[in-house]
Amino acid sequence: MRLFVKARFALPEPLVLFFILSMFSCGAGRPRIDEFNPEIGKIGEYLIIKGENFGDIQEESFVSFGSVIPTLTSYKSWSNNEIIVRVPDFGESCPLSVTRAGKRSKALLFSVEDSIPVFQSGQSLLPVIAAVEPAQTQTGRIIEIKGAGFGANQDESSVEFSWAAEHGAQNGGEQHISARADDGVFELWSERLIRLRIPDGAASGFVRVKTSKGRSNPMPVTVLLNAGSKLIKNKKTYAVSYSVDVKANKTTLPNFLFLWVPLPLNCAWQQNKGFIERSAEPFIENYCGVTLYRFLDMQNNFSKKIAVSFLVDVYAVQTEIEFQKIQNLRESAWMKKSLASTKLINAESEFESAKSIVGNETNPYLKALAIYRELFDARQTNALRFCALCRAALVPAQPVAGILVDKNRESRPHIWAAFWLDDFGWVPVDFDTGSFGDLDNNHIAFSFGETELLPMESSSNTSAYEKSYALQNIWEESSSGIKSYSSHWSEITITGVY
Repeated sequence: MRLFVKARFALPEPLVLFFILSMFSCGAGRPRIDEFNPEIGKIGEYLIIKGENFGDIQEESFVSFGSVIPTLTSYKSWSNNEIIVRVPDFGESCPLSVTRAGKRSKALLFSVEDSIPVFQSGQSLLPVIAAVEPAQTQTGRIIEIKGAGFGANQDESSVEFSWAAEHGAQNGGEQHISARADDGVFELWSERLIRLRIPDGAASGFVRVKTSKGRSNPMPVTVLLNAGSKLIKNKKTYAVSYSVDVKANKTTLPNFLFLWVPLPLNCAWQQNKGFIERSAEPFIENYCGVTLYRFLDMQNNFSKKIAVSFLVDVYAVQTEIEFQKIQNLRESAWMKKSLASTKLINAESEFESAKSIVGNETNPYLKALAIYRELFDARQTNALRFCALCRAALVPAQPVAGILVDKNRESRPHIWAAFWLDDFGWVPVDFDTGSFGDLDNNHIAFSFGETELLPMESSSNTSAYEKSYALQNIWEESSSGIKSYSSHWSEITITGVY
């Protein structure tokens, strides 16, 4: 300690003062913005802010665009001298500032390009599209839809694309497929700008925005498949029925029970046409692909049966892939999530096996093909392991759970898989039918990937059954007031094929 004090005071007095001030001012100064780039930005694009005293990590710090504060997912990076953040929808110009530890920087004026029309109140009740950029693109690539009346939040709104199916959903004479919030394709939704990836199954034609107020004007867009073709054809319409029987044997008040009943998927090769009938009205119609039923304050020996019937259009998928034209995967947050390990798909444990199977191959299609052949030849026909090996080999893959229907209309729970190719979309794989790249119209899907549901009440008890026709983490949710109850989920039955 004495040596330190002696050495410290041996410094010339000006340097001592500088040293002391530096120690006490480090990280504690008011943030200062020196410049930002671009000087005139665009809503939804990244803005680079340079200056001092932003802090090495963000923690509770934030950027303000006037009164609008971006969400945490809007920040690409944060360091003491540079912040990269997406520009939110705030209007045409605003004061830009950085706040750290309760200290706000001096504000600088920031503006956005006035390229999006602003409609006066009452001028248009419907959403309006002014432009789609780029107008020509490929599956999985980002497009921006500019206009007005989209709504500050997406909620139940969607974006409709022309559909590649032979005979698709009809709305005003046009076949279309909808991209929704739970599809994972959206990056930004605001009143005047939507940014999303072109969903699998979209085709050249038109794009529309659909909100609670109605559908927008159509805007042309061209979707290319440069690496081959994907045909969605041979529609079959199924009438699907199943039920859940519940009996609460012993209860105390208050209490509740939720049933999370899976719905058939809406996707590139399947459309849920809606209910034929159901024995009770649900608490929530559609939440992340399930219908939620609720029972409150049940007495001892309470019993109830929930029975539902649907109509589902299912198509066959046929792909022709020119693997030499397949590009390496583009890195993105969505792609990283699609490669991650999960409870069901442990990609981390398969790195060595995947490496031994694919070797030095870099083409994503050929990697998936090599893994398929290896498992098929070894009679290890497990769709979940195929997905794990693909992810370990840096090929995004998802399990698809549902039922397989035979020629006698008998069904059984079934899991198959799909892997992703940039600029092409999802490619189906099924070991049971020996298909790689194709899928018949006897598969009815209830979940694509793993559906992670949040319980309605944090203190409730949840049950996750091994029901392989839907990969969801919650099937039943009950309160502590239900001391004893039983449930029976029926098998899925096909009551008609059209």
